[in-house]
Amino acid sequence: MKTRHILFALPPLLALILAACSGEPSANDIEHALRAEAERSNEDHNAQILPGTTISLKVTKELHGARKIACVKAENEPGYRCDVETDVTLPLVGRQKNTEKLRFVKGNDGWEVVR
Repeated sequence: MKTRHILFALPPLLALILAACSGEPSANDIEHALRAEAERSNEDHNAQILPGTTISLKVTKELHGARKIACVKAENEPGYRCDVETDVTLPLVGRQKNTEKLRFVKGNDGWEVVR
């Protein structure tokens, strides 16, 4: 009787394992990579605004969320091309939602956005 229960549980378990090994970035991986990109972008822009002056301006790009729609293996280049819906606030533009096709590559510290 126990063997039968194990046999019924085996296919869903294998499907779950194979899905985890698909290679493409997860929704969490994508959001983490986009947050890291926004932080780097903010640091770079804020470091370049009026260097050597006492004027303090802060430019920030704020990521409110990202939703993975679909990913496919990138052709002729490393990584995956993913359709992602982003919800961001940009300086001078304000808050907006966009659907973008972005490429993600797995690096030493996890997934990164390549533009």
